[in-house]
Amino acid sequence: MIEEIAEVIDCRNGEVTVQSKIKNACSGCEQKSTCASGQVASAIPQKKLTLAFENSLKLSVGDKVLIGIPEKALLQTAATAYLFPLIGLLLFSGIAQWLIQLQILTFEPFVIIVGCIGGFLGYKLAKLKLKIQESRLNLQPKIIRKIA
Repeated sequence: MIEEIAEVIDCRNGEVTVQSKIKNACSGCEQKSTCASGQVASAIPQKKLTLAFENSLKLSVGDKVLIGIPEKALLQTAATAYLFPLIGLLLFSGIAQWLIQLQILTFEPFVIIVGCIGGFLGYKLAKLKLKIQESRLNLQPKIIRKIA
């Protein structure tokens, strides 16, 4: 489980609204006061993530809760989103290069064009696969428990 601590900011009609700060990479480093990246990160206002859940734990405003997303579902989604376009790009580029060696295609930039088409088709395939998997992969965060 990928977990994050959030605070309850509103309770209405059996629903609870929680808010969590979105952390940047420089938020926990010991050197952030002397590092240029840390200085820039501290100058940018931190964003907050707000989510609504069913109030099954009898929470009240000000309570701290632990919310989480299953790691497996997140990793499968990320792998699909990144690998399908990459595989499409490499596969179509390889086929176009093979067609040039056979002298079916004679213009070298066709490899780039065909590779981009393959990457785009991989993207569309990943998008379709993720839409179909959306019901099976539960990527919605859940309240795991109340923190005392």
